[in-house]
Amino acid sequence: MILSKLKHAIPFDLHAIEESFLDTLRTQHVVLFGEIHGTKECPAVFAAMVKALSSRRHVIVGLELPTSLKASISLFMKNGDLDGLAEQPFFQQPALHTGRGSEAILHLLEELRCLNNVAILCFDTGSDGSRSRDTLMAEFLWKNLSSHHPLLVLSGNIHTRLSKGVPWNQNFKTMGSELLCLSKGELHLANTSSYLFRCSGYAWNCQRDACGEHQIHLKRGYDNSPEAMYILEETLSENDGHSHSFFLGKVRPSPPWKG
Repeated sequence: MILSKLKHAIPFDLHAIEESFLDTLRTQHVVLFGEIHGTKECPAVFAAMVKALSSRRHVIVGLELPTSLKASISLFMKNGDLDGLAEQPFFQQPALHTGRGSEAILHLLEELRCLNNVAILCFDTGSDGSRSRDTLMAEFLWKNLSSHHPLLVLSGNIHTRLSKGVPWNQNFKTMGSELLCLSKGELHLANTSSYLFRCSGYAWNCQRDACGEHQIHLKRGYDNSPEAMYILEETLSENDGHSHSFFLGKVRPSPPWKG
C-alpha cells in the first residue's frame, strides 16, 4: 500500500521549490504544517516555503509561540533586538517551550525578518481552565484570519490535525478540527490543507522521561534515505488527520536557544 503510493510522490528541493507546488499552496486560505518540535529541518523547510510564497503576496505566519511574546517579537522584527527575546522566560527555561524555543526557531525568525511581505502571529494562548488549549488557539487563529492573505502555520503535529481524535482520546478536538468548525463552512478541505512532517533522526524536546535529544522513527515502508524529501497527498483517516505527508529524510536536533 505505502510502496504503491510512492509512485505518486512529489519531489521537494529546499533550494528550488517546484512552481507547481507553490501554485497549489497559493490556492489555500490556510496551510498547517505539523512538526516534531526541536529539529533543524522543520523550521528551515517552513521558512523556505514562506519566502517563496511571500515573493508575490503578503503572508501571515502563525507560530506556536506564546501570545505574550508579541511585543518582543515585533520589536525584533523592526530592529533585530535579540536582548528583548532573550529576557523572556519562555526562552530562558527550555522546559516551558519543549523545543519550540530552539536555535532553529530563532533562525526562522531571523529569516522572516528579512522578508517584506510577512506578518508574524504568535497564537499560543495557553488554557483558561474551562476550554482546551487547542480550542483557544483555533479561536485566536480564526479571529486573526484575513480574507485577503493566506495563513501559514507551523505547529506541533497534534494541533495541525484537521480531524478530531488523537491516539489517547478519539474525541479530542484538535486545533485544526476546531478551526474548520469555527469557520462554519468558510474553511474546508478545498481551501485548507495540513502537511505532516515525517522524518527520522533526532530532535531536542521534552518528553515524559526528560528534556533532551530523542530519537524519531519513520513509519515503515517509506523512503528513509537522508536526501529523500518528497510530498504525498493522503486521506485524513490514513495520515493522522493530515491531508499530506511531507517527508524530510534524516533530521538533526536543534538545542534550545540560550540568548
